[in-house]
Amino acid sequence: MSSDTAESTPLETFADLGIAADIIEGLTDLGYQKPLEVQIAAIRLILEGRHVSLRSKTGSGKTAAFGIPLIQKLTSTIQKPAVLVLAPTRELAGQIAAELTGIGHHRKIEVVAVYGGASISDQINKIKAGVQIVVGTPGRLLDLVRRRVLKPDTFKAVVLDEADEMLSMGFYEDVTSLMDGCTNCEQVVILSASLDEDTKSLVDRYTSDVVRIDLSADVLSVDGIHNIYYTIGDELPRHHYLLHVMAVEKPSSAIVFVNTRKDASLVATLMAREGLQTEMISGELPQKERERVMAAIRSGELRPGRARDRYQRFVARDQLQPA
Repeated sequence: MSSDTAESTPLETFADLGIAADIIEGLTDLGYQKPLEVQIAAIRLILEGRHVSLRSKTGSGKTAAFGIPLIQKLTSTIQKPAVLVLAPTRELAGQIAAELTGIGHHRKIEVVAVYGGASISDQINKIKAGVQIVVGTPGRLLDLVRRRVLKPDTFKAVVLDEADEMLSMGFYEDVTSLMDGCTNCEQVVILSASLDEDTKSLVDRYTSDVVRIDLSADVLSVDGIHNIYYTIGDELPRHHYLLHVMAVEKPSSAIVFVNTRKDASLVATLMAREGLQTEMISGELPQKERERVMAAIRSGELRPGRARDRYQRFVARDQLQPA
């Protein structure tokens, strides 16, 4: 594999990068004001059709970095899927699809997210109605290929997001099977926190003359994390102590981890009885329900502070202190 060093110019606007007005309008709707570092580094290269290997921090704007230029190459008149994005998890696939939909909204680009745990018939109907971008997990994508709903040879560009994570989860054969079918693919973009042997092998197998964009990657760090633990007794049920901790710490939102699904249901019920806005989430919930709960957490709908007066009384009763 050969590689170049990507050069970036301190440009100020998306227009400076050659991005069309309708796409800029979508970016404005999403809250983008100017290009981020990773976007400045990647957009022009992807617009030129180069194969790109990108390494950058989570939350740095990587989805838009590949989404903007790939969407710029598309038009709504294209009725066959032209861009394939592979992601390791359902949640990430949904997030990517939502952002690409926003970027391409004013260009009328259709995006579908496909993954297990959701209705495959709905996904099939959306694909048959005409989409330009398919975002999905390897297993569901292969299922759609086997059903002849998706034809990999229609894809002109393939993106592997969190490639190292996807391969470490055992998807190497699924990914290569999908990519082997993309016989008309002209461009590959790989996003990965590391270039381990499997990821490097994948890059070498499907690309040549790769441009490496290596910005600061995620680093495991405890900086900024404040750890506190409380000791509890046996005088009261455990959820009373939990209510006390919530009253003392006053979190704007909170996630409570428990051992079992049964415990999750019990704690959620008890918290709700005390007036807290509480939702349970576990693997037994349908995918759509899990997505609804996670969306409520991200949007701030689940805010325990609104019910704080209902459980403030536990502070005086228990008088717990951090250990």
